Amino acid sequence: MRQFAVRAERGVVGFSPVRALINTGVTAEWPRRARVGLKLVAPDDPACATYEEEREESRTEPVRARGPNRPSYREWAVRSLQDVGRAWLDQVGPCHVEVLDADLLDDGSRLFFATLAALSDERVTIRCPVGPATGPADPVPGVASARELRIEHLAASVGGLTGEESGFLHREAIGYLRSGDGWTAER
Repeated sequence: MRQFAVRAERGVVGFSPVRALINTGVTAEWPRRARVGLKLVAPDDPACATYEEEREESRTEPVRARGPNRPSYREWAVRSLQDVGRAWLDQVGPCHVEVLDADLLDDGSRLFFATLAALSDERVTIRCPVGPATGPADPVPGVASARELRIEHLAASVGGLTGEESGFLHREAIGYLRSGDGWTAER
């Protein structure tokens, strides 16, 4: 049984521990539905479904209701996280995942790990201890893109931002909203 440890860190960009975990797989080989859902977790992953694939996906799904019968954002997010988690599990097989410093998890990552645990059919055990780190000293390294690093740097900077910097943050927030990651957009 494979073992993974991811460290949760307080940060601006959500899903960082989830990205570190799924990067242990090969996302380019995932089924289309999972690559569509990948946009929620890692919108800058090159394996994310293209616009054409997303349109094809929406054609093969049952017609989504509009208005009061439309699925809630949470239902859509859970379904997308299930697709991502199932694709990752199918690729890595039975495993044990330990989340270090779980009290620092963002809401989206918490939801992912809860969803992963629920769909695992005993193929995965997940441990999220709260408090001092008790897991292995060599967790799966976090992978942050240059864009994410810039977002974190600007959000943590003290003082005013230039017009270009605040415009960049605004565009990124809109991009996260469009990809379905409201948690990161809100931050």
